[in-house]
Amino acid sequence: MVVDLRSFITQQPARQSIQALEDCTCLAIHYQTWQELLNNYPEVERLYRLFLEQHIFQAEERTHRLQFLSAREHYEALLAVYPNITNRVNLGYIASFLNITQEALSRIGAALAREYH
Repeated sequence: MVVDLRSFITQQPARQSIQALEDCTCLAIHYQTWQELLNNYPEVERLYRLFLEQHIFQAEERTHRLQFLSAREHYEALLAVYPNITNRVNLGYIASFLNITQEALSRIGAALAREYH
C-alpha cells in the first residue's frame, strides 16, 4: 500500500505527492469505504495493523539513517536493499530521498565505483 497516512486519516490535503516511477496498477479506495471494511472484516483490520507497524518501522529506520548515518552510509544502506535502484530510478529522485544534492550523490557514487573496481 502506498498512502499519505496523515492526509488519508485526517482527510486533509496532502503535504506531499506520491508518484509512480514505473508502470503499475493502482487501486483507490474512499476513506469511508475503507472504514467500513475495517469495521466489518477483522482480517482487513489485521492487515491494516500490520501495514501500520511496517510503516512505523520504516519511518523510524529512515529517521535513524538521516540522523546518524553519513550520506554515503545512507546511500550504501539503500543499495544493500535495492542493489539495482540506480538502473531504475533517476539519480535526482535518489538524491532527494537521501536528502542530499545530486552533485553529492554523484561524488559518492564515483567514490564507491573506484573502491569496488
